[in-house]
Amino acid sequence: AAPPVSGKTPKAKKRKGSEGVKNSELEDLELERAAVTASIESAEQRMTQAARAAEKRKAEAARHKEKKKSDCRDIQKKFDKILHEHKMIQSDRNKIGKATEEARRRMESLEGALKDVERDKIRLRLDIKLATDAKAGRAA
Repeated sequence: AAPPVSGKTPKAKKRKGSEGVKNSELEDLELERAAVTASIESAEQRMTQAARAAEKRKAEAARHKEKKKSDCRDIQKKFDKILHEHKMIQSDRNKIGKATEEARRRMESLEGALKDVERDKIRLRLDIKLATDAKAGRAA
């Protein structure tokens, strides 16, 4: 039971026609695949460039961070020095205050002694005057 020859021919033509459609679809798929592959390669290149740029920014950020740390250490040293100098100034101010108070007390004491000496001087002048007057009164 062989199939008729006329039945084979339309199938063969159908296959040729479908092969043409299949070839066209295959070409479309291959073109699409090539486009996807190119897109993937392009994306990989962009990803590699982005990774390099990110590494560069990361290294730059690390350098910046170290510089800021160094700047902070310098500022802290200056601040500590200023605090130390402030404490020294405060200490000197306290010493000067104590010395000033002591000098004020000595000055008050000396002023009191000076007043006592001036009073004694006035008394001695009065005593001399009285003695001179008494001597003059006895001589007269």
